Amino acid sequence: MYDDVILNEYGFYTLKNLPTDEEREAYYKDQYYQTDSAGYTVHYTLQEMNMFNAKLEQKLLLVDEHLCEGRRNYAFLDIGCGEGFAVAFFKQKGFSVLGLDYSSAGLKNHNPDVVEDVMIGDVYDSIDDLINRGRQFDVINMDNLLEHVTDPLALLEQTYSLMQENGIAIIKVPNDFSVLQQYFIENGIMDKPHWIAPLDHISYFNKDGLINLCKVAGLECVDFAGDSLVEFFALNPDTNYFKNKSVGKSCHLARVAQENIFHDVSPEKTLKLLRVFGEMGIGRQMTGVFKKQAIK
Repeated sequence: MYDDVILNEYGFYTLKNLPTDEEREAYYKDQYYQTDSAGYTVHYTLQEMNMFNAKLEQKLLLVDEHLCEGRRNYAFLDIGCGEGFAVAFFKQKGFSVLGLDYSSAGLKNHNPDVVEDVMIGDVYDSIDDLINRGRQFDVINMDNLLEHVTDPLALLEQTYSLMQENGIAIIKVPNDFSVLQQYFIENGIMDKPHWIAPLDHISYFNKDGLINLCKVAGLECVDFAGDSLVEFFALNPDTNYFKNKSVGKSCHLARVAQENIFHDVSPEKTLKLLRVFGEMGIGRQMTGVFKKQAIK
């Protein structure tokens, strides 16, 4: 059933046949807003913007818990910063911020005030430049990037080099081959593994696989959380967006409302709930917090 992927030594799946650089370049040029020539602009509703802010507030709670509550003069690096929401948020909170991305298109559209805080160009070249200059950061953020790269271990080893001794890396990736997804396949709710996207995602992480890979790179997991319950809508035949694409947007907006309600009740309790989801392997996304191991 899973002919396109193999289970690797770390415990997560990777593509059997990697797309060529030319194929991936053409895909990202045509599909992603980060590319200056993409030719379209993404707009977000107020509710979506509130959700983005809620997720960043939760990330700030992680920083407070694992570094020092209330301190705001930390150095923050966002690798693959996209539209710049995290860079803008942490800058507003008083952090010294730097983002890395291939294009400024998303930044200029959504957060033009932080364009000057972002290094534009090949992200790997930018990372090498920072390492060569001896730059280190207290907080390194990496949202939905690791699954795209051909050598995630090499990127994590570079991340290790950029971290202060007591710093943290906050890494979010899709939760793939999850209990819920496999239930969908076994019960005919999905007709195929829709989460496998060969031109987009190279790696398909689970909790143990992500933690194992990070450990090899010298990063110890100190916190873990699940995120986004949007896939549960597929359990209802009327809202199964895998089989009926027309309901996808309404499911997404319902998920946005759900996230905002949780956060409005209590950001702290929401984070506790997400940690339970992480322990159970539930959520479309998952986030780990990592520190340098005492001995690499």
